[in-house]
Amino acid sequence: MTEPTPVVAAIKIPQYNHSDPALWFQMCEATFELGTPKPVTEGKTKYNYCVAHLPPETASLVRDILLSPATDDPYKTLKEALIDRSGESGHQEILRLLQGEHIGDRRPTELLRVMKRRAAAHQVPDKLMLELFLQHLPSHVQTVLAAVTPLTLDKAALYKETCCFYS
Repeated sequence: MTEPTPVVAAIKIPQYNHSDPALWFQMCEATFELGTPKPVTEGKTKYNYCVAHLPPETASLVRDILLSPATDDPYKTLKEALIDRSGESGHQEILRLLQGEHIGDRRPTELLRVMKRRAAAHQVPDKLMLELFLQHLPSHVQTVLAAVTPLTLDKAALYKETCCFYS
């Protein structure tokens, strides 16, 4: 009697996200769930898929883990180490938040989402977030928004977009 041939799931891993490795792993996990003909559930298989899709400079950050993978749950070990060792540190996130993102070609709501993501882990009060967000807007927009009460972060972003204050 022959043993059944193991089924390999067909999936396409997303491109690695240098600035947000936690998001990349979340996207990978969603991809694992969509595996055809069945979801990828084995930690070793998830580990191998992720390792195969790491850019070389990112793989260097977890070289020790790649050369000696954990035997119990290599995927979990890789995930925790990569999130811990890459992306922006909490200190860098706060600095970027305080020094300012630049609105550039982005919509105000997109800028606000980026700022909220950076601030999420640091429990930045909404009032401070509103002040930081307003600093990124042109002065004439700040003047108009000063008359809006009560002004919230989301209202400020929407006013900027709906009033077409791009300059």
